[in-house]
Amino acid sequence: MHSRACTGGGLFVGFVLLVWGAVTLLLNLGILTSVLFRTWWPLILIAAGVAKLVYRATWYRYRKPYNDFA
Repeated sequence: MHSRACTGGGLFVGFVLLVWGAVTLLLNLGILTSVLFRTWWPLILIAAGVAKLVYRATWYRYRKPYNDFA
């Protein structure tokens, strides 16, 4: 039996929290301006979605079939 963490689905929430915390820290330190973030945040979501689709497409293409029933 394969767990959900093996496919990377469990890592998504951790990654979102990591990015959210990093952006909040950069905004509080003044390294990232809020105007810049407010302007470009949709692009970050689009890039994350495209990356997830590309990862899924390559994962399904190169995965080996399970041989549990042999």
